[in-house]
Amino acid sequence: MKRITALFFISSCLILAGVETTFSQQTKEPSEESKRYLQQLADATERVEKTVAQIRERGLTAQADMLAKGQLAGYRKSLKEARESVAKGNEFGREEFLAVINGLTESAKADSQRAIIEAQQNAEAAMRENNREFELKIADAKKKYDDAMSDSNEKFRLATETANLKAKFNANRGRIGMVIWNLPIDQNLHKRFTTTVTIELLNGPNVVWTRKNVKLNRKQPNNPIRLPDVVFDTVSVELMKWTGDGGGLAEIEVFLGEDNIAKNRPCEVSSIETLPIHLDDQNALTDGVARPTFAGNGYWIPEGDTKATVMVRLLGKKLPAETTAIPTAKR
Repeated sequence: MKRITALFFISSCLILAGVETTFSQQTKEPSEESKRYLQQLADATERVEKTVAQIRERGLTAQADMLAKGQLAGYRKSLKEARESVAKGNEFGREEFLAVINGLTESAKADSQRAIIEAQQNAEAAMRENNREFELKIADAKKKYDDAMSDSNEKFRLATETANLKAKFNANRGRIGMVIWNLPIDQNLHKRFTTTVTIELLNGPNVVWTRKNVKLNRKQPNNPIRLPDVVFDTVSVELMKWTGDGGGLAEIEVFLGEDNIAKNRPCEVSSIETLPIHLDDQNALTDGVARPTFAGNGYWIPEGDTKATVMVRLLGKKLPAETTAIPTAKR
């Protein structure tokens, strides 16, 4: 009997313990205050949702949409956390509610401030880009204007000089000629001397006169050559034969009466000696130095043992008499 009574007592204690455990595991009913402030937070979240929806209907920028999404997500997360906290038996009263609202407000202010700064930075970057593009457009427009003016001026110069050249030809019929100046006959500068050349006169792209294998005087450097009464704007002289290491010339003069119309006009050569000492002069063949006295000044020599051509452009823009540089070489 005593044994049964003891078992009953133990059994009763276990049941009571189980009941207590069950009661302790049940969800605590939220207080009225928690319910009230949870509802206020839910209402605030709903108002934010409606506001965001209304703003989106009007059209948001990508940045504004991201900002609205962030704020709405913050309200929803806070509401979820508050409900979970209350479900665990915690209070969500006025103090907790204000803490959440203040936190969301500060977060929204910080997000807005960052968005404003980012928008300002984007606006400044866009302005810099616009200014850069504007400056490029201005520079391009100025270049086009300058190019157009330069082209116009060059066309005007060319037209004027063409007319003047034709007038000079008409006024000097029977008095047209050229002088080819050879390298010094004693070959004191180089072991070179040109003996034979071919001459062509061109008007534009057309050859209007040719004289082949013109023999140059071996006893004196200057070689006068009578030219026909034809209009030409380019003189071509090709070195055909030479003695020593190759050919070369000191000067080419083209006369209409007493006027050397080749003086300081640009030259093009098909070959030029590559040693630096021979590349010191521009227009070496039209610079007025007919009798060069020291190496590298006032003459032209092509590469050794090479046939080469020089073309004097009588309508080319005159170069300053004091200018010295490398003559244009065409290979």
